[in-house]
Amino acid sequence: MKVILLSGQSLNNRSWIEEVGVSLKSHGLTPDVIHYSHWDIGGNSADVEKETEKLVELVGGINGDYCIFAKSIGSVITFNSVSKLSNLPKFAVMVGVPLNTAKESGYNLNELSLKVNFPVWIYQKRSDPYCSFTDLKAIEGGVIVVKEYECVNEPNNDHHYANMDTIKNIVTNALNLSKP
Repeated sequence: MKVILLSGQSLNNRSWIEEVGVSLKSHGLTPDVIHYSHWDIGGNSADVEKETEKLVELVGGINGDYCIFAKSIGSVITFNSVSKLSNLPKFAVMVGVPLNTAKESGYNLNELSLKVNFPVWIYQKRSDPYCSFTDLKAIEGGVIVVKEYECVNEPNNDHHYANMDTIKNIVTNALNLSKP
């Protein structure tokens, strides 16, 4: 199955999301990384609308099942694209959802999440500085499940989701749960 990968907006996330892709490829998934335009021009912030267009265009060329893995701003892009996708993902997995940052940028994830009609599993560190696990539970409901990210050999109070084994397990568990 194809897995579309959307990372956080910092340029540091570029190599991280590529590492995620390698990890998932070793488990039989076909990764497709979306590289944000601002990375190439030296900007600091992703243009959510521009990256939403990229995601919608990429999905338009997919025949068959696919899933999405998103971190941080990638989750905002995913939620923003839901009503524009011609072919919905089988499921999405998100880590480090920046609920507060999204709201400050004009994207109300509480409202956008109501448009989702495919399974979404969100894993959040208890004290992620961009939105705590407790605060993120507000968007849980229907097809959206929010779980606490289990920190293995990493701190619980930052926005880095570095353990590739944990990430691979999260995605493969979602893949197994989405099978008929």
